[in-house]
Order: sequence, then C-alpha cells, then structure tokens
Amino acid sequence: MKKNQALKTIAKSAGIVFAGMIISKFLTYLYRMIIARYLGAESYGVLSLGFAILGIVTSLSSLGLASGVTRYVSYYIGKEDPSKIKGTITSTLKMIVPTTVIFGILLFIFSEILSIKLFNNPQLTPILKIFSFLVPVVVIGFVFEKVIDAFKRINYRVYIRNIWESALQVSLTLIILLLGFKINAVAVAYLITIIINAILLGIIVEIKIFPLFRSNIISTKLYKELLSYSWPLIFVSFFQSVTNYVDSLFIGAFISAYFVGLYNVALPTAMLILIMPTALTSLFVPVTAEMYARNNKNLIHMAYKNICRWTVMSNLPICLLLIFFSSTILRMLFGNEYMAAGTAMIILAIGYFIYSLFFSSVYLIQAFKRTKLIFANTVIALIINIILNITLIPAYGINGAAAATAVSFSILGILAAIQVYLNHNMQPLSIEILKLFFAGATAILSLKLLSRYILTGDIILNLSIKLCIFIGIYVLMLFLLRCFQKEDKVIFQAFLKKIGLRWR
Repeated sequence: MKKNQALKTIAKSAGIVFAGMIISKFLTYLYRMIIARYLGAESYGVLSLGFAILGIVTSLSSLGLASGVTRYVSYYIGKEDPSKIKGTITSTLKMIVPTTVIFGILLFIFSEILSIKLFNNPQLTPILKIFSFLVPVVVIGFVFEKVIDAFKRINYRVYIRNIWESALQVSLTLIILLLGFKINAVAVAYLITIIINAILLGIIVEIKIFPLFRSNIISTKLYKELLSYSWPLIFVSFFQSVTNYVDSLFIGAFISAYFVGLYNVALPTAMLILIMPTALTSLFVPVTAEMYARNNKNLIHMAYKNICRWTVMSNLPICLLLIFFSSTILRMLFGNEYMAAGTAMIILAIGYFIYSLFFSSVYLIQAFKRTKLIFANTVIALIINIILNITLIPAYGINGAAAATAVSFSILGILAAIQVYLNHNMQPLSIEILKLFFAGATAILSLKLLSRYILTGDIILNLSIKLCIFIGIYVLMLFLLRCFQKEDKVIFQAFLKKIGLRWR
C-alpha cells in the first residue's frame, strides 16, 4: 500500500464516518433532549443507568472476540485467504452466541436485585428486564460492524448505525411519548431499534460484503487463534465499558438517579471531542494491519503522526468552545435544569481532549497484536477511575465523577503512546501541533475581547455570532501560521470526492 493510497483510504473513511457521526450526534442529542424534556432528569437518569448496565454486560459477554474480527479479517484480506476470512467470522459467531444468551438470562434474573439492593430504585427493574433481551443482539450486531470495517466498506456501517438507527430511535421514542407512554415504553422502542439494526447489518454483510451462507468457501476453524488474541480483550472490553459507565453507576449508588441524569447530558456533550479521532481511526486498524502484514512500518508511522495532527486541528476549537460556553450550551440544548452540569462538562472536555491526542495509539497497539498491553492499560485506568470516584463523588458530586473520568482517560491515552514509542520508536506528536495550540489560543482570546461588543440578548443568536467569529479567526490563524501540510491535500481531495466535488 503506497503512502498516498494509505492516507486516501483513511481519509475517505474519515469523511464518511465524520458525516455520519455528525448526523448521528444530532439525532442522538435530539433523542436525549426529547427524553430529558418529556420525562425529566430522574427518568432520564434511570434510563442512563440501564444503558450503563447493558453496556457492561454486553462487553463482558462478547469475550473480546468482536475486536479480533477487525484485526484478523483485515490480516487475511492482506494475505488473500478467503477460507480464513470466513473462518474468522463463523468461529467468532459460534463462540459468542451461547455466552451472550447466558448473560442475557442472568441479567433478567438478577434485574430486581441490582435495581433495589444496589441503586435503591425499583423503577430500574423493568428497564433491565427489557434490556436483557438485547445482550446477544447487540454483540452479534457489533461483530457484523467489525466485518464491514475490516473490508473497508465503512459507508454501510455509517448508513445503518449512525443514520438509520438514530433516526428510527428518535422517531419511535417521540411517537411513544406523544401518545402518553412513559419510560418503559421508551426502553421497548430502544429494543425494537437495536433488533432491526442488527438484522440489517447481517443482511449487508451477507449480500454486499462477504457471503457467509451463500458461498462454497470452506471456512478454516480459528477458535484457538482468535481466543489467543482476544482473551486479554475479554477483560479489556469489560474494563473499558466499566470505565465508560462507572461514574454513572457510582453517582446512582452514592447520590441518586436525578444526578445521573444531569451528568449524562454533560458526558455526551464532552464526548463530541471524540468524533474526529473516531472517524480517523475507523479504518486505522485494518489499514495498519495490512501494512504490518507487508512489513511497511514507515507508512504506519506517517499515518500515525498525521492522524494526531488532524485530531488536534479539529478538536481544539471544539474543546475551547465547550470550556468557555459550557452552561450556555447545556441550557440551549437541554433546558435550565441541566445548567448545573456545566462545570462537570468542562472537566470532561479537558480529559477527553488529552485522550484524543493519543487515541490512535490505543488502536496501533491493537494492530500490532499487543493486546496484553491494552489489557494492562485498561486495568490501570479502571482502578484509578474507581478509586477517584469513591473518593471524589461523596465530596464533589458529579464534578468529582467528571474528574475521575478525565484523569483515567488521560492516563489511558498517555500510557498507550509511551508504549508505542518504547516498542516501535513511533510517536504521534510534532512541532506543528504547537502552531495549532497558538492558533486556538489566539482565536479564543480574540473572541473574549470582542464579546463585549455583541449586544444581542437572544441566547441562540449570541452563541451563533460568537461561534462564527471564533471559527473565522481560528481558520485565518491556521493559514497565517502555515499549519497545513502537503499531506492535507490528500484528505481534502478524498473527502470532496466522496461528496461529489473536485479540488485541484
């Protein structure tokens, strides 16, 4: 794979994923806004607890095998071995179906104990019983997603997961709430959405990607190889899921579901910072796995540094806006009740920005088959997160939970970057990133100076004017400081080509 071809592959997928994630984030925000405004913070918090428990159970029951699908299918594509491609997929499905069904049954049985004994909230019991049916569905759908990623047909995943699923979820939920139904019906709507989505993903894989049932290819059984690669990821997936949700669980246990609701408007808003690194790394593992199979580490290092630079370029303005306009953003999106989560959102934004700097490092370790390192890093981050949550939440509430998450995710990213450097002599940072920080600092300071002259009292108009001023100054500084490099032309061309335009 040539230098420009590798960048174009990543860039094209990034453009598709970025567009899909923007649509998805808008629809997800609309979904959260609808629930938050119709049901209030208490019920929204109960649903958030349900989502957290479902996420942890599905992560543990997947055995870490879904992540192995991306790596091995990509690797055998590079080796041009269809029997092992099919064997990777079928072996994975045969192992995860029984375990996910068992975990779903256990969640149903113990739903009342979890709800009352741990969270002292009987309203959570029916939510967990409904979600228990989703455990195998979520994991199987996730496997199909990984197959799509491995074949670099990222557009199908974006259409189904980011656009179709989000649109259906919003539509069903809004109809149910307008008809007067409450929280349990919202959970049923979510159940229906995820089932339909998993079926569509399976159909796409069979018809458009790789025929599992219609082909005469004899699959090679890869149980041992997959388990050898994935067993550390069993715990990695579980611990990462716990790390993502542990703050909500501790808030629910130490305080109440109401504050879980407040926290869960700040958290997804701060996670906007992960849109670009997620988009850029959507094909990073399969592309680097192919290059690694061909022993082309120079191209991997080049892609690694460019992804970090593109991440900072796009994320810095988002982070600064979330920091300086936190309460205004939450008030505009969710209402006055949720402005109390403004400080938590600032803390989370800073933590996720640091994590985003080294986001690709985590995936690079996975491409290099160093899954035990990922496991160790995740355990360290989780332990730190739990200790900080137990220490800080009783004293500082949701701000303490935000600090715990910010610190643990920052450490997770930094550890991965250090390990990539020590083992492969690769690091993502460059002197050009300092120019980007200077551009961002100049833009936000200029906005602070100009804000006194913006006299409109309308909150949306006020924020829109400030946003335009900030982005305008930031882009101007990027050009003045010559922050763009020749490789950037590749991503611009690839993105414009995807939307039917040309740039010379």
